[in-house]
Amino acid sequence: MSDGVKVLCRIVARRILKTNLKSIDTIIKREMVKEPDQDARGRAATTAPNDVFKVSNESFNILSNCNTSELTLALLESCQNTLQYYQSGLTWIIRYQDLTMDQLCAMCNNTLTYVNGTKDFVKQAESLAPAMKEEIPKYFDETSVNKGFVDIGKRAYEKIAEKAFESLVERWQIKPFLEIDVEKSLTQIIEKLSDTTSKIHNNYSQKIDVACLESVVTHYIQTFLYSADNNKITKKHGKALTDKLGNDLDILRQVFSKLKKNAVDNALGSITLFHEFFTQGYAFLSSSIKKMKETYGSSLKWKTIELFIKLREDDIPKDEKEEVVQSCKEIYKTTEQISKGNSQFNVFKKVDQVVHGEELNHK
Repeated sequence: MSDGVKVLCRIVARRILKTNLKSIDTIIKREMVKEPDQDARGRAATTAPNDVFKVSNESFNILSNCNTSELTLALLESCQNTLQYYQSGLTWIIRYQDLTMDQLCAMCNNTLTYVNGTKDFVKQAESLAPAMKEEIPKYFDETSVNKGFVDIGKRAYEKIAEKAFESLVERWQIKPFLEIDVEKSLTQIIEKLSDTTSKIHNNYSQKIDVACLESVVTHYIQTFLYSADNNKITKKHGKALTDKLGNDLDILRQVFSKLKKNAVDNALGSITLFHEFFTQGYAFLSSSIKKMKETYGSSLKWKTIELFIKLREDDIPKDEKEEVVQSCKEIYKTTEQISKGNSQFNVFKKVDQVVHGEELNHK
C-alpha cells in the first residue's frame, strides 16, 4: 500500500479519535455525578464499561466499507488512546472529586468488566485482521490497558478506606496519643463500613481490608508523631507508652485477624518497630534505628529519630548519653547511604513528620 493511503488511514483514525473523546467525556461526567445501580447480587455497578467499549467497537464500523490491515491497525491505536484517555479521566475524579462510597464501589466492580471487555476487544480485532495478529500488540497493548483499569480499581478501594477512616483525624489527632481508644474507634467505623463492603465484589474484600488497616496505621503513627512533637508524650510516660503500643498491636491484630498474616505484619511493621525501640535496653537503640532505616529508607527522617531518643533519655545513664546518641546518629547516616527501604507499606511516605512546627515530609 502506498504511503499516501497510509497517511489517509491515520487521518481517518485521528478524526474518529476526536469524535470518540467527546463521547468519553460524556461518560466520565456521568460517572462523576450519577449514583450507581445494584446488580442482582446487590453490588454497585454502572453501564460505563459497556458504554466505553461500545464507543471503541463502533470505530470499526468504517471497515465495512474499507477493510484494510493498515486502517485496522490505525483504528486500534486510536482505540487504545481512547481507553487511556478514559482512564485518565477516572483517575482524576477519584483523586479530586468527592465521590460517594457507592460510586467508588462501582468503580472497583467495573474493573473486572473492563478487563474482560479489553480481552473481547482484542479478539474482535484479531478476527478483523487475522493476517496482522502478531502486529496488533504494537498498536493496542492489552497488558498496558488492563493495568490502567486495575490501577483505577486500586485507587478506588484505597479511597474507600481513606473516606471510611478520615474521621480518625478528628477523633485521634486532637487528643494526646495515650488517650486514643483504638478498639472503640475501629468498632464504630467498621460497623458502618460493612454496608459499603457488601456492595463490592469478593475479589476486593481482602484488598479493602488491607487498605483499611494501612489507613488506620497511618492515622495512628500521625497521632503519635504529633503528640511526641507537642510534648503530649514525654520521657515520663515510658511504661504507659510501651503498654499502649503493645496493647494496640494486639487489638489491631484481632480486629484484622481475617487477613493473611504477612499482610498484617507488613501493615503493622512501623508500630512493631516502635514497640521494640521503646522496650529494649538503651544499648540496643542504634540496632533498632538501623532496622527502622533498613525498612523505611530515606522516608524516615533523623528529626523523627531524635524524638524517639528524647523519649528514652531517662533510660540512658548521663555519662553514656552522648556516646549512645552519637552511635545512633552514625548508624542512621551509614544505613541512609546503603538502604532504600524494603517495606511494601511505607507509612513514613504518608504522614507529616513534624518537629517543632517544621514540616519534614509532606503527604
